[in-house]
Amino acid sequence: MAGGIDFTMGFQTRGAQRKSSGGEGYRVYVLGSFSGRHEPAWPQRPIRKIDVDNFAQVMRKIAPSIELGPGSALAFEAIEDFHPDAWIGKIKLLADLQQLKRDLHNPHNAEQAAAKIRAFFPASAPAPVPAEPAGESQEDMLERLLGKRPEATSPATDSVEQLIRDMVAPHVAKSVSAEHQALAAVVDATISQFIATLLHSPDFRGLEALWLALRDLLNEEGADAQQWFLLDLSQPELAQAAQNEPDTLKQKLAAHLQTADAGRQVLLLGDYTFNADGQDRPTLRYCSALAAACHARFVTAAGHELAANLLDPASATGQQWPEICAEVGGERLMLAYPGILQRLPYGAKRDPLQGLDFEECGVPPDPAELLWSNPAFLAARFLVKAEQTVDESTGFFGDVPAFSYPQDGESVLQAATEVVLNEKQAHQLWDRGLMPVVSFRQRRGVKLLDAATLV
Repeated sequence: MAGGIDFTMGFQTRGAQRKSSGGEGYRVYVLGSFSGRHEPAWPQRPIRKIDVDNFAQVMRKIAPSIELGPGSALAFEAIEDFHPDAWIGKIKLLADLQQLKRDLHNPHNAEQAAAKIRAFFPASAPAPVPAEPAGESQEDMLERLLGKRPEATSPATDSVEQLIRDMVAPHVAKSVSAEHQALAAVVDATISQFIATLLHSPDFRGLEALWLALRDLLNEEGADAQQWFLLDLSQPELAQAAQNEPDTLKQKLAAHLQTADAGRQVLLLGDYTFNADGQDRPTLRYCSALAAACHARFVTAAGHELAANLLDPASATGQQWPEICAEVGGERLMLAYPGILQRLPYGAKRDPLQGLDFEECGVPPDPAELLWSNPAFLAARFLVKAEQTVDESTGFFGDVPAFSYPQDGESVLQAATEVVLNEKQAHQLWDRGLMPVVSFRQRRGVKLLDAATLV
């Protein structure tokens, strides 16, 4: 490797020559809410070694989950469990709705299922049911039910007619009424709304984005030459540790570092987002102190508010930025911005759900409908790549998810970043010490701006 990365939040010169890592690679501690739970208390949670080979085993041990309600939780034992097809049947409400939908499509159970739905709306009048055709003959009835008119027959005796009825009746299904079809559509819409609400809830998307980003990081070429460790610690818990027990986490990391190989640089990678406001600054300062105690650097994300303030020369944060950087120990911090598209949205053209016409996002997509991961993971992927080689393409990542949508008769490529920075804005943030992630119009991929100058 050419040298260590200069993690400076804009008030020292970047690209200055640093002591080489000696080619030993990195020892990376990834901090984030991997379990999604608050128990046991974070000091009792172990630091876990992880790599691409034991990823599934570690995930099962951590057993990430989210609360659905009192006494109800949804667990994810594998990456595939984040897909709705894996958990729809595990949530009783959704399972009951799916059964109700199946019953509505079953002529033998449709009316009973419809009655259950009507019970929730006693004041609502049932949808009109089409009347049977008046004066329908037996031949007309058979044609309607079986789809063809029988050949002309000679008059049959009552016994023969009864025999025909007995043979045909079990195989003739009454058509599902218009009301039942409408109710089935309502059930579908209810299921879809529940799924979308759960997918886009902060707890669900936080877990999903974190585990997917970690998977991609460990699968980066050259990642197997690094050492990776996980610490299950949410951002509120980090802030609490900074305020109430600052030495506990320092001691926990220091004790673990005693087993470290000599020559490896230490990197703390936080699945956190900071706006550097009055509430965030004590925690940012603590992150810098943690990094100093570990002889490390701390990589995490900047929030939208911070980025907007740094782009606004009239903002108080923008004017006071050098002082803020000095206050929080910015020489050991790197904040990346903005979020990266982590997976394709579910839908008929990309990843359809089984038995459900579900579209996760509209046309055009609302950014709030898409899954974005912390850009600090992209910065870590860059460091892994930079262990192999450093050139102008090292900061480019072409494997991010990509999809298009129609607009004004054309196919438009969805931007791969949560916010699209123009060239001027990206360089403004770079000059302020942030690590901007740039996406391209009508071109797949993202790039860390001028990343090659950091090593």
